[in-house]
Amino acid sequence: MPMSPYQYPQFGGPAYMPGYQPPTMQQMVSQGYQSPGLQPHVQPGITGRVVSSLDEIQVQEVPTDGTVAWFPSADGTCVYGRRWTPDGNITTMRFVPEAADTAPSQPDPFQVINDRISELFQLVEEIKDDMPMMVETRRTPTKRKVVKTDAE
Repeated sequence: MPMSPYQYPQFGGPAYMPGYQPPTMQQMVSQGYQSPGLQPHVQPGITGRVVSSLDEIQVQEVPTDGTVAWFPSADGTCVYGRRWTPDGNITTMRFVPEAADTAPSQPDPFQVINDRISELFQLVEEIKDDMPMMVETRRTPTKRKVVKTDAE
């Protein structure tokens, strides 16, 4: 009777393959086989701890693989990053947070309008001062006297 798809193992290595024979101890020793359980377990993530000063950081706390270990200060003023360099020295970097930029306040719209009107008045005054005085040659209307006659 064939197996249903639900009976097949979903994940796995060669142990789930048909006809697989695990290696014998002699084969493992001769081939230099190392069990995955014997390899050191490296947990990915950030290494370091909270410190109150740079002097607290021990040499043993800096990873030797060249990655950076992070040490935030307890008061929150900075973060230290330390790593080994290829020449065998420890490099220390200090990161200081930036002050948050405050959003510029919006000017009062009425003040903007008043400023613009003042600029326009000043411009008109400058133009008026630059223009030569013009003599007004406009005629004044003559008044006519209405004479009433008694003629009817």
